[in-house]
Amino acid sequence: MSGLQFLVITLLGFSLLQQSCRNIEKPEHNAPELGMSVTTTRPGRVYFVARKDVDHKHYLKYLDGLVAEINGIWDDYLDEYDLVRNNPYLLERLVKTDYYSLKESGVIVQDLDSIRIIAAGDTLFVPDRTQLESLDSLRKATRLEVNIPEFRLRIFQKDSLLFEFPIRVGRDQEKFLAMADQNVDLKTRTGEGFIVRVNKEPLFINPVDNHRYERTTRDDGVSTSLPRVPWLVPAICGVEHGQLIHPTTNRVTLGKAYSNGCLGTRESDAWYIYYYAPPGTPINISYQLQRITATGDTLNFPDVYKRIW
Repeated sequence: MSGLQFLVITLLGFSLLQQSCRNIEKPEHNAPELGMSVTTTRPGRVYFVARKDVDHKHYLKYLDGLVAEINGIWDDYLDEYDLVRNNPYLLERLVKTDYYSLKESGVIVQDLDSIRIIAAGDTLFVPDRTQLESLDSLRKATRLEVNIPEFRLRIFQKDSLLFEFPIRVGRDQEKFLAMADQNVDLKTRTGEGFIVRVNKEPLFINPVDNHRYERTTRDDGVSTSLPRVPWLVPAICGVEHGQLIHPTTNRVTLGKAYSNGCLGTRESDAWYIYYYAPPGTPINISYQLQRITATGDTLNFPDVYKRIW
C-alpha cells in the first residue's frame, strides 16, 4: 500500500468516526443548572433524564437551555421543534393545559403557570442524525391552509391532512386602534406567505386602547392566568399585517368574525400549530365560499365579509 493510499484510508476512517459520534456510548454528562443528566444505554439511544419538575411558566426557557446544552455536546444542530416532535408526550401534556379541556375533565385551574409539564425522572430522547433528517423532511412538507368563511385552519403534510381546527377571524369593519394610531380595516387579509417568526413572550394588549392584561376572564366568568403558548407571526405576500396566530381565552368567539384581524384558536390547538409550523412554514389564507368534501358533498359558507363578486 502506498503512503498516499494509507493517508486517504486514515482520513476516511477518521471522518467516519466523526460521523458516527452520536451512535457510540458516551460517559454521563451532567447539567446541574438544568437539573438534567445525559447518558446512553446502547448506541443511538442518547437521552436526558430530568432531575426536577418543570412547570408551565418555566417550560419554554427550560427547553431553550436544554437544546443549547445538547448542541454544546454534539456537532449536529437540533432545535426545540426536533426535540419535542421526538418526544411527543411533551406536546400531549401541553395540549392538556387548555383551561376548557381541564374544566371538561372536572378540574378548574386558575393558575395555569403551576401546571407541571416535565416531571423529575422523565426521559427526553435526543434524535439521532437519521431521525433529524426525517423530522426535517416532514417539516419541509408541512403547510398551513386557512379558509376565512369556513373559520378553519388546517395543517397538511404534502396532500395528507394532519389537523383541522376551528378559528375566529377579523371583524368586517374599520375601527380606530390606539396601537396603530389610525383607523384600521380589521378584516383578515388573504394571500400566500410564510411564518416568519414566533413570539415566546407575547404581551396581551388590547389594540383599541393599549390596555395591557395580566389575567383573563373565561367564558364562565372565572379569572385565570394567561396562556403561555407562543404566537406565530405570518407575512402574507411579503407583508406583516399584524394578524397573528394565537390562542383566544374565550372559546365562544370561535367560528365568528370577532378579532382585530388575528387568527384565534383554542389553547390546545395553538400548541399543535406552534410545534408543527415553525418559522419558514408556508401559509395560504383564502376566501372560499364553497368546499367539496372527500365524499363529493358541497359545503357552502356564509359570506362574512360581504364581498362583491
